[in-house]
Amino acid sequence: MKVLATVVDEGGFSAASRKLGIPLATVSRRVSRLERYLNARLLERSTRSLRLTEVGAAYYVQGNPFGNCQGRDTGRGGARRSAR
Repeated sequence: MKVLATVVDEGGFSAASRKLGIPLATVSRRVSRLERYLNARLLERSTRSLRLTEVGAAYYVQGNPFGNCQGRDTGRGGARRSAR
């Protein structure tokens, strides 16, 4: 959850990578692994932007409604928290 929250808070994978001090590929793999584990798409990615899906927004804002991680709502910028 920490990696996903950092991606959202920082507005992208590269910024999250820098903030966490881990390689970009590791950030991407961890988010993908979390999506596979939850069997749900958390982020809609394009080459220029990312946006939380409805499930991703719930996971981020409500602190993981699936029960095995802690989430947070910082109320700051970052990835758009759209429910589209």
